[in-house]
Amino acid sequence: MMKIKACYVLTEEYDDAEIVEMMVIDTCFILEFVLKICEYDHTSYPGGILLARTIHCDMVLLENQLILRNLIAYEQSFQTPNSVTSYAQAMDMLVSTEEDVAKLADSGVLVNFMGSNKEAAKMINNICKNVICVEFFYGKEWETLNKYCNSYWPKHIAKMRSTYFSSPWNMIALLAGIMLFVLTMIQIIFTVKSAGSNK
Repeated sequence: MMKIKACYVLTEEYDDAEIVEMMVIDTCFILEFVLKICEYDHTSYPGGILLARTIHCDMVLLENQLILRNLIAYEQSFQTPNSVTSYAQAMDMLVSTEEDVAKLADSGVLVNFMGSNKEAAKMINNICKNVICVEFFYGKEWETLNKYCNSYWPKHIAKMRSTYFSSPWNMIALLAGIMLFVLTMIQIIFTVKSAGSNK
């Protein structure tokens, strides 16, 4: 129970029975909310789509990771499609660092309402801990993506970016090296031409 309490930001003291009641109510609400959203029924919530989006954003806040983990646990325990588990697993496979979150957000794949890329990466990386996804819905897409990333040009371009363009100093050093090489070649050409004309 202490581990469960540690997952909540509590402003008051609650006994174990009150915590259990809170979790049951939260879980029932999330299940009902997901059911209504899947049925595209926004009329159940005053304010319609706008409020539904607000609730959706609130559900993935760091302090609310528990009653999302419960949805994954529900899929793991019963004969239901692994929709939530597959999505969470796919995001976990894509994200390892805060830089990954930034890239996905810039490309429009991910919308980060948490403010901090570091906190978003931490949440995504923790959501599938100790979870086995038996029926992964995005296996074909992941295989295609992995095949593309490991092909010759994307692989070497990514390596070059990480080596030479990971920071402004690396870029400056690369440009300085290129300029030095060009100037050296020009000097050699002029030296050869001068030696030839003197003969």
